[in-house]
Amino acid sequence: MAKSKKKSETPSCESLIAKINLDDARFVETLYVGPNGEKMNKFITFEAYLNAISAFRDSDMIDIPRLPDKALDLRYAAADDFCISFFVDAQVADTAYLKVENCVQLPFPNLVFMFRVKKGKHSESKVFAVKDGRNKIDANTPLFNYPYGNVYLGSGKICWGNSRITSMNYKGVRDTGIVLPSFYSAVTNDDLYQHGATVSKDLELCEFIEKMSKKRKFDNALLTSTGKTYGKEFAVL
Repeated sequence: MAKSKKKSETPSCESLIAKINLDDARFVETLYVGPNGEKMNKFITFEAYLNAISAFRDSDMIDIPRLPDKALDLRYAAADDFCISFFVDAQVADTAYLKVENCVQLPFPNLVFMFRVKKGKHSESKVFAVKDGRNKIDANTPLFNYPYGNVYLGSGKICWGNSRITSMNYKGVRDTGIVLPSFYSAVTNDDLYQHGATVSKDLELCEFIEKMSKKRKFDNALLTSTGKTYGKEFAVL
C-alpha cells in the first residue's frame, strides 16, 4: 500500500479509491477517505463495491450497473463498452444437430462464457467448460474445451453462424445475459468439432451426440484441457 498523503493533501470531501486485480476481479481493494481525513482500507466483493459507490454523487463518476443473473465478473468502461463473464451450471438442455428438426437433449458441463461488447455490439464471444463450481472459480481455474460443436478448439471462440446475436444492439450490461439460452438451442454441426481433441473420446460428433443423448449428467473426465486459466483469459478479452 502506498504511503499516506500529507495532511494538507487530504481531500476535503468523501472519496473512494479502488484497486481491481484483473486476475481475480471478484474482489476489490478499497481505500475510503472520509470528509475529515479518516481512512479505512479493506477488501470487499465487487458487488459490495458497486453498492458502495452508488452512495457517491460525484459528477465525474460513471454509473456502473448491477450485474445480470449468472454473471461472474465485469470490466466496465461505458454502457456500450465492457467485458463480462457468466457461469452457467451443468444442465440437460435441448439442442439441434445439423438442422432444427433434429432436436435432442444433451447434458452440458459447467460453462463459463466471456463476452466483449464494443459500441453496443458483440465483438468477441468465448465459452469454456470448467470442472469447478461457481464459488470455486478464481484466476487460476483451469479452462477446458467446450465438448460439442460451434466453438473453436483451444481459443473457445463461439461461431454464431447465421444467428443475429452478433448484430444485436445492447443497451447495457444487463442485456448481455439474454444470449445464453440461444447458445444452447443453436443448431450445431461438425465444422469445428475435432474428434479425439474436442473431447477425450475418439468419436465423430454424430456418434458423440448419440452417446451423450442417453446420459443425464456430463462426465467431466471427457473434457480436454485448453492450457488456459480463467484469470488470464478474461484479462486479455
